[in-house]
Amino acid sequence: MGFRDVIKQSVLDGFVYTDISTIKIIVTLGLAFAISVYIHIVYRILMNQQFYNRNFGVSMSIISVITAGIIMAMQSNLVISLGMVGALSIVRFRTAIKDPLDLMFLFWSISIGIVCGAGFFELSLLMSAVVTVGITFFELVPMRKKQYVLIVNAISLDAVQALTKELDNRTASWKIRSQNINRMEINLIIEVGVLKEDTVAFTKKIQSISGIQDASLLAQNGLTTLS
Repeated sequence: MGFRDVIKQSVLDGFVYTDISTIKIIVTLGLAFAISVYIHIVYRILMNQQFYNRNFGVSMSIISVITAGIIMAMQSNLVISLGMVGALSIVRFRTAIKDPLDLMFLFWSISIGIVCGAGFFELSLLMSAVVTVGITFFELVPMRKKQYVLIVNAISLDAVQALTKELDNRTASWKIRSQNINRMEINLIIEVGVLKEDTVAFTKKIQSISGIQDASLLAQNGLTTLS
């Protein structure tokens, strides 16, 4: 028997068909579903103040079960595993994930399905606990105060000068990032540091400056817009 035959035989021996008991199937899929529901709850709590996507949360609760079932089927039979690889290779997912946190939760859910399907139940529980501790840690760690982007449309240079005085008095720091001057108006994009007052009061004060046609304040994460 040559070297190639030895490798071939070892691969075949590793994928000999094994009958998976009903109890093991129920326990594996049940644990995967329970942990994925836990992931859904963590996702909902974390995104409660920003943007909670119910369909995405439900998808996470089911994708772990599907993944666990696929892993169990691939473990039991070589033909099924090759068929799964071929089927998954032609699948194209075109849904864009805009928030990196959504990608993290999705990968967490898929990983739980893989680990549970492979039979490492303790690892799935420990991994979920460590991930939860990590998320909680970064949520509790104080970050630097939020910075903003101020978009202003002015009709004169006098209005721009008045704007700069207000920025000096009402912000810790500011810097003009872009300016566009034409015959009708002056468009400015200004990076604003820590505000010394409420965002609504700040925006209204900028809008009240003579010669300022419009002013919009956006948080740098794109979630806050005040006009």
